[in-house]
Amino acid sequence: MRVKAWFPKDLLPRHDAINVVPEGQARDRFRLRLGQRFSRQALSAELVVRVQRPLIDKVVGRNATTRGQGAIFTDWLLLPEEGGFRLLAVVSPGHSPQEGDDAYEQLSQLFPEDLESLLTDASGAISMEQLDFLTWLTALKINLDELSWHPTKSGAGAEPTR
Repeated sequence: MRVKAWFPKDLLPRHDAINVVPEGQARDRFRLRLGQRFSRQALSAELVVRVQRPLIDKVVGRNATTRGQGAIFTDWLLLPEEGGFRLLAVVSPGHSPQEGDDAYEQLSQLFPEDLESLLTDASGAISMEQLDFLTWLTALKINLDELSWHPTKSGAGAEPTR
């Protein structure tokens, strides 16, 4: 896969198919790496301090109620925009867009002033159907997995998409 080569399509039927997805435990590792769970682009130290930590400490991780509201979302994405960042909370397929909007609205009331000043008005909940692949691919992923998806911290939370 690291070498570019030209291969005529009419010769493809002469070759056996190769399954690039490994079997067993290697398959899980492949799936997680493919989904960027362990290879996602790291947030800068500034964004960790100004966005990720406040979301964990003062918003989603505040208490059982906010953890439950946060568990509606499979991902938290941060998109650089002119004048700040757009924060997108991706609603789990098991919840309606209205539930996502309501949960985001309640959580956004708890945003510290420093965090609120970084975010644009376009921030909010977004359903999987509204999220295009390019946005997901280029967005910075805010890691709330341990908090939102940990079985002892959040009961019936959404499974991470990564």
